[in-house]
Amino acid sequence: MDTFMDKCFTTLKKQYPDVFLDGLKKSVITDDDIRKAEDKLGHYFPDIFKSFLKSYVCPFTCLYGKFSGYSAKRGYTYSLEDEEYKYSGENLPFSIIKLQLDGFPKEPGKIAEHIELVTWNEAAKFGYLYIGEFCGDYYLFYNLITDEVIQIDHEETPFPPQGQDDMEEYATVLFKSFSDFLRCFFLGDIYNEDTLEFEGGREA
Repeated sequence: MDTFMDKCFTTLKKQYPDVFLDGLKKSVITDDDIRKAEDKLGHYFPDIFKSFLKSYVCPFTCLYGKFSGYSAKRGYTYSLEDEEYKYSGENLPFSIIKLQLDGFPKEPGKIAEHIELVTWNEAAKFGYLYIGEFCGDYYLFYNLITDEVIQIDHEETPFPPQGQDDMEEYATVLFKSFSDFLRCFFLGDIYNEDTLEFEGGREA
């Protein structure tokens, strides 16, 4: 029986067949690799993140999500053809938002090193793993403690953070869970960033 991770990557493969000409590539990251990374970073990884790391290699440098909240109401969306954000001048059923994907480690034995390398702002030591740049103005982080994916306006936030309070003060929740993040960017379900719910319900 296919797992949730199987479903996520199989869906991506169908959407981008040219990227997966040789099929899905299984991850070689092991439980031991993850334990070593947890020990070095001082934080445990949630089970769903462990499953993600051990499932398949994610070959993308950017992904695109469909959002039906504030951005769509303003007519603000990313144009895949022109490779830039545009205003359509009308209310959209959903807008396309680009995620520059930088934070996911791919190599066994180098998980903690990769996380420390991309998390230039030292947020990792407070339990926040950097995912990438979102919508041009925001950074996305995965909160290992709460399982939430949060966004921070990098132009208004002082970095590096001096403590957990700094992250909490400037962060807003974008996804209630890592599975919701995957459902949006991997499965392509339409997500309302205002209500933090999916159109048509929460079942994937």
